[in-house]
Amino acid sequence: MATGARPEQEALKERFPVPLLPLGDRPFLQHVVERLVSLEIIDIHVVVSHRPEMIERLLEDGSRWGCRFNYHLARDPDRPYGRLSRIVAEDDDLLLFGHADRLPATTTEPAPGNRPTVLRENGAWSGWAAVPPALLRGLTDDMTESDVERVFESAGLGALDAAPVLSVCSPPALLASQRLAFDGNAPGLIFGARQVEPGVWISRNVMMHPSVRVQPPVFIGENSRLNHGVRIGPNVLVAADCIIDERTALEDAVVFPDSFVGENLELNGVLVDRNRLVNIRHGAKVDIKDDFILGNMGHGYLGSLIGRLWSRAAAMVLLVLFAPLMLLIACTLALFRRGPVLHRRQVVRLPAPPERSGWRFFERFSFLPSGGVKKSNGGLGPFCLHFLPALLNIARGEMRFVGLPPRTPDEIEQLPSDWKELYLGSVAGAVTEAFVNYGAEADEDEQFASEALYASRPNLRHDIGLLGGYLWRVLAVR
Repeated sequence: MATGARPEQEALKERFPVPLLPLGDRPFLQHVVERLVSLEIIDIHVVVSHRPEMIERLLEDGSRWGCRFNYHLARDPDRPYGRLSRIVAEDDDLLLFGHADRLPATTTEPAPGNRPTVLRENGAWSGWAAVPPALLRGLTDDMTESDVERVFESAGLGALDAAPVLSVCSPPALLASQRLAFDGNAPGLIFGARQVEPGVWISRNVMMHPSVRVQPPVFIGENSRLNHGVRIGPNVLVAADCIIDERTALEDAVVFPDSFVGENLELNGVLVDRNRLVNIRHGAKVDIKDDFILGNMGHGYLGSLIGRLWSRAAAMVLLVLFAPLMLLIACTLALFRRGPVLHRRQVVRLPAPPERSGWRFFERFSFLPSGGVKKSNGGLGPFCLHFLPALLNIARGEMRFVGLPPRTPDEIEQLPSDWKELYLGSVAGAVTEAFVNYGAEADEDEQFASEALYASRPNLRHDIGLLGGYLWRVLAVR
């Protein structure tokens, strides 16, 4: 169950689903997968909901671990268990069921004779169990995790102490689990960094000033830099691609990837995610506006800029080539259709921040009054009336050739929260995965699944494949 949302981790949900929070040099979910692989478990079903594209991007099809991953989308991250009734077959053997934000020390051979068993830590359920398929098939869409625990208890399953249980369900749990892992009390975890001395892991391409003082346990991720006078530890993770500036002290902390921490700071009991500071003692989060205190070291800008320039140049060339056809279409519509020839629809420019006050807008051009393709799954109609006018938007840098459908502010506000968050973090395009796969009449589930799939693999090769699929729909004889 990798649904990715926990109320206790609300402050970090914008950038990470909970199972992808870091522990050492890799996301927590990767530790879970590596544990299952070590137990020779290779057929794994993953139920996703919040930020599903990030989880699919990490795991892909499972071939890198010699596994087979199957993904199942649950619309409600708090009540995803009804999906299991459609996954589990009646003739399945005993199944290992677990939550991807927790990892017990023991996850196999739960009891003599391989009997159904619940894994516990000091009497509390760990979120993992070995259960017969009939139990999972009986779970319904309205059940929460507490309901599932009661179902397992009423079934009279055996119990096994699986302490310690690593967890990233809350900020305190994340720091406590990090300490367990660093102290060697969570056997079986894999760290890729080199342990230069007991309790000190340093990854490749790390730059540390000679004056840096380190108190174990400490983990420093690749490509990170610690400047003059930095004091770090104990129980500190500095993830990949971070900078810790001069004379700053870190203790009992996690610095997330691509974060900048300014000079002369004393941070104890905190999580730092770029400009966001989560204070664990006070249960508070603060967004720092001054980039010289906390900042973003992300690297995606150059690639995004090149992609926009390529799209704009190609759109300009196509506008010149198709100008006679567009003029002919405009003249025909002016003669035989009432109203304006070119319609404008105000939509939100992507990517966009979560707050509506920060949204920017542009006018999406179309020869169709609605601005979209209706009741047409292919043929030249969508191409001539919908795609060609969009070349004007692409040439102006407002859209890409391939992306998510442009939406109005009201349409975005009506999306479910997870869908809205996924949408605002992506790019808008004239060609969409949903249209290529399902046509113009894709239902809501097909739309959401398509947009989550596209957001999980934003690359040129996939875009070219979708453009080819779009042209096939346009040119196919029906």
